[in-house]
Amino acid sequence: MNDFIYLIQGSADQIKRIINSRNWEHVRVLFLTYDREITNAVFFPNSTWGEGRNLLLKKALEIEQSYQYYIFLDDDIRFVRGSFSAFERCLKKYKPAVGVPVFIPK
Repeated sequence: MNDFIYLIQGSADQIKRIINSRNWEHVRVLFLTYDREITNAVFFPNSTWGEGRNLLLKKALEIEQSYQYYIFLDDDIRFVRGSFSAFERCLKKYKPAVGVPVFIPK
């Protein structure tokens, strides 16, 4: 069993930013765009947030591997403190059934 698979949806420009924001080699990641096609992403035109999530999960479950954590993200993710790697370390350390990063609006 692998530890993490990220399921990330958003606009093509934001998904490109996320793809280039880190090295994704040590985790599995599936991207989905709804506004236009880009390389390395599923294209689901004019889909809703829920439809996109459902399709990403369906595709993840078709992979012949299982994962300890299925991490759903939207294209507006920003870390004020920490990082993807720090979040992954916390999941590995504490092994919660559900992991939710803290969000404190201004």
